[in-house]
Amino acid sequence: MKAGEYGKMYRAELEFWWFAGKGRLVEEWAGQWLMAGAEHLDVGCGTGANLERVSGTGRWTGLDNSAEAIGFCVERGHQRLCRGEAQGLPFAAGSFDGAMALDVLEHADNDKGMVEEIFRVLRPGGRVIVTAPAYPILWSAHDLALGHKRRYTRGLLRELLEEEDFRVLRLTHFMGFLFPAMFLGKLLQQWFGDPGDTISYEWPGWANRALGGMVSAEIGWLKKHGMPWGTTLLAVAEKPR
Repeated sequence: MKAGEYGKMYRAELEFWWFAGKGRLVEEWAGQWLMAGAEHLDVGCGTGANLERVSGTGRWTGLDNSAEAIGFCVERGHQRLCRGEAQGLPFAAGSFDGAMALDVLEHADNDKGMVEEIFRVLRPGGRVIVTAPAYPILWSAHDLALGHKRRYTRGLLRELLEEEDFRVLRLTHFMGFLFPAMFLGKLLQQWFGDPGDTISYEWPGWANRALGGMVSAEIGWLKKHGMPWGTTLLAVAEKPR
């Protein structure tokens, strides 16, 4: 990941509409799909914002390969932290009842190996919540600056999980209500953006509130419906009992 990106995320993750909206949905799904009070693992925990959001759902361990990211987790007050590689998780088989892998698969040279490792450390019946960027056509400077190797289609993500014998319980797009505007923004960045830059996280307050409201409406929609398009894919998968 480009130098400085963890700092930008740390300052923006609790308030910026995109991070905050995705975090609220992840918190909701963790409460719905993961075993309450159990042992869980956040694979690629970044600066720890999502660890903070799901802390009430169980005992969480955060893992990241970046010392800078782990440092930000410590600043947030997290204690159960481990620096390590997601493609070689430093835990015994069957160590956890649940896991999150939020926007980490796209960073791996071997995403299949990462899924194999998550499967290995889960107990039978354990579940994982996965998010990943959608649509290869949306590849942009933002992906390059964040160290992405790929973006996914719904079919590719399902195939990746099911090849390791995960049973996909839910799979949907997210950020669909705003998809037309975000799609146009991605294309503009492809055509005119600096290949070393991510998008800015400093937006006017009114815009942040308006977009956050639309994301909140979509979270409500997803309680009963799926979303056929969106810039993010969101999945829940279970290791067979």
